[in-house]
Amino acid sequence: MLSESTRDLAGPEIFVRELDLIRVKGKSEPTRVFELLTGQTAADEFSNGLAAYRRQDWDQAEPAFKSCLAGSPTDPVPRVFIERIAHLRANPPGPNWDGVWEFQTK
Repeated sequence: MLSESTRDLAGPEIFVRELDLIRVKGKSEPTRVFELLTGQTAADEFSNGLAAYRRQDWDQAEPAFKSCLAGSPTDPVPRVFIERIAHLRANPPGPNWDGVWEFQTK
C-alpha cells in the first residue's frame, strides 16, 4: 500500500489502483491509499465502484465490486467494500458523509 504522497513522489511511471480514503485514529486529515500494480490493469470497474461508493450509491457500487471479483476472485479489496456497503446500508452515514473510512484503532 502507498500513501498519496508516496504515489506522487514516484510519478506516472508506476501503475496504481486507488484503494480508499481513510482517516486513522488520532489524525484529522484523511489520506488516499493506493495499491502498487505490476502493470496496466483493467481497474476501471473498481474505480467506478469506488466513485459510486463515495456518492452513497450502494446500488451501483456493489455490482461494480462484484464484477471485480468475477474477474479476480482472490482480490480481497472488492470484498472489503462489499462488506462495508452491507454495514453502511444497515447504518447509513448521513448526507454529510465525506466518503472517508475512519479506523477506530491503531
